Amino acid sequence: MKKITYLPMLAFLAIMGSCNNNKTADESGAAFSSSNPFFKASELPFQAPAFDKIKNGDFKPALEEGMKQQMVEINKVADQTEAPTFEIQFWGSRKVDNYWLG
Repeated sequence: MKKITYLPMLAFLAIMGSCNNNKTADESGAAFSSSNPFFKASELPFQAPAFDKIKNGDFKPALEEGMKQQMVEINKVADQTEAPTFEIQFWGSRKVDNYWLG
């Protein structure tokens, strides 16, 4: 009979248990507001971000807000009642693509 070692299984369970982080933006105190450096366009050359003002907690709220705004634009294109035409589909998708390019 083979001896079963429980050490790898215990290590796996310990790692999986420590990875469980169910905090939301509200629970962690991070919300997308005007204090977030990603809230408005950068005034630096080439709209480069002000790296000295960015903290690790600024990324998640900014990305979530950006995805939410993108979904609104995508749903506008998807929910149109007009028959699909090249102009509607092409220019609607261009608006979504160019959202982050300014």
